[in-house]
Amino acid sequence: MRKIFFYAILLVLMPLTVSAQDADTTKAKKNSDYSFTFGINYGTDNNINGYRLDPNSEGNNFYKGNSHYSIGLDYGWMASKKLRPRIEVRYVKMSYGVGWDNANISTINETVVNLFNFDITLHADYLLLNAAKIQLFLSPGLKWEINVDREEKNLFKNGDISWANYNDLLSGNTRNFFGGSVSAILKYNIIKNIGITLTPEYTLFFNNFVTANNKSYQRTSIKAGVEFNFR
Repeated sequence: MRKIFFYAILLVLMPLTVSAQDADTTKAKKNSDYSFTFGINYGTDNNINGYRLDPNSEGNNFYKGNSHYSIGLDYGWMASKKLRPRIEVRYVKMSYGVGWDNANISTINETVVNLFNFDITLHADYLLLNAAKIQLFLSPGLKWEINVDREEKNLFKNGDISWANYNDLLSGNTRNFFGGSVSAILKYNIIKNIGITLTPEYTLFFNNFVTANNKSYQRTSIKAGVEFNFR
């Protein structure tokens, strides 16, 4: 009688066990759709109104610099099949030039001002296309940029170079910038867990580069990188 009762209990529990195993398998399969990503990339930037637009009180003329680049790391989590919150940190090097033709000191030809910044950006990536090898994300974000260091390279007409601050050219520069960005991330998956990315980005900063400017400070960027996917 006990054996019959025992076997009857087993017969009752077996469908429940199978059902639980199926649920666990389904849950595991569902969880496997969510993944973490880590990326590294290099970018070139173009600043718009990223220097003083009018001459200062000393007569210096300001103009766009030539050297703008950035290096970034980012970490993301696929919170759903479409949405990926992501945080990005970047080292940004930018510059602008200053002419001395109308200034009081006539021995200096020009000054190159280099700024070294650190960025933190919060992205909300939305997956628009998910093909076998290609993925496309649309990514709005909020950016905080901090100036961590700056330098002035003075080029004299006789060929000499000096790193001194002769004319207080940095006094009007804002040290903290806040802005909104939007980018498109095109990813080509080389293998299952490694892909290459191409990311054009536009940023509109909420404050101007210097207080004397009356035009919005903006930036366009193009970034290329490698992204690793972990499940």
